[in-house]
Amino acid sequence: MFRELAPGTPLPPQPVITRWGTWVAAALYYAEHLDTFANVVDSFDRKQAASILIVQDLLRSPNLRENLSYIHAHLDFLPSSITNLEASSCPLVDSIAHFYKTIDELKGMPGSIGERIRNKCEFVLSRNTGMAELKVIADVLGGVSADGNVVLSPSDVACFKYAPITSVDVERSFSLLKNLLTDRRQSLTFESLKMHLIILCNQ
Repeated sequence: MFRELAPGTPLPPQPVITRWGTWVAAALYYAEHLDTFANVVDSFDRKQAASILIVQDLLRSPNLRENLSYIHAHLDFLPSSITNLEASSCPLVDSIAHFYKTIDELKGMPGSIGERIRNKCEFVLSRNTGMAELKVIADVLGGVSADGNVVLSPSDVACFKYAPITSVDVERSFSLLKNLLTDRRQSLTFESLKMHLIILCNQ
């Protein structure tokens, strides 16, 4: 139906609940294709389903275009920034630099929405003491003086060269292990398990 009424327009994205970047990407999609999407939805009979009625009413909201315009103007960088921060095998120095660059861009957003975002960023960072410690370690690894604030040994600091600053790799590991240890594997031997783990670790 969508392809017939809107040829050449990509299908609407499906955000993932636990991935905030996908929600921003969805908002950016609707900011670019709002009129086309609204025309498709308006072609449906609002009496057929409650969901159609709700979406049609939402599309007529007077604040919708304003909010999408604000998001498109000031948050278009965020999905790619989140993707870069979630990348595997990224040096800690680059991850920290990219993180604080993203925070600076978020803090630079204007208006009352920007003020709430600034307050939220400052609140979260003030409670995350681990990020401050990683920042000091990243400074040392990047050749910047940390003014003697490093309490770890040189060998321990060197081990942080590729330390991740997000939990995405942990979540990926859980997904891989869940798939590997599924109940459907009734005859998995220890030797086969070792081979599977070697393959997964080298992907």
